[in-house]
Amino acid sequence: MSTITFDTLKFANKLKELTTKDDLKTLEVRLEAKIQVVQWMLGFLLAGVASLVIKTFF
Repeated sequence: MSTITFDTLKFANKLKELTTKDDLKTLEVRLEAKIQVVQWMLGFLLAGVASLVIKTFF
C-alpha cells in the first residue's frame, strides 16, 4: 500500500505568504460581527426559556 506524505510545515508557510495582516483584520471584524449576532440570539433564546419555566412553576 502506498502512502502520500503531507508536509504541514511547508503548507503553513505557504499560507503565511498568501495572507496579509489586512486580510486577517478584515476577517476578524467580520467574525466579531457574526459572534455578536449569535450572542443576541442566544440571549433571546435563554430569556424565552426562562419565561416559560417561570410561567410553568409560578
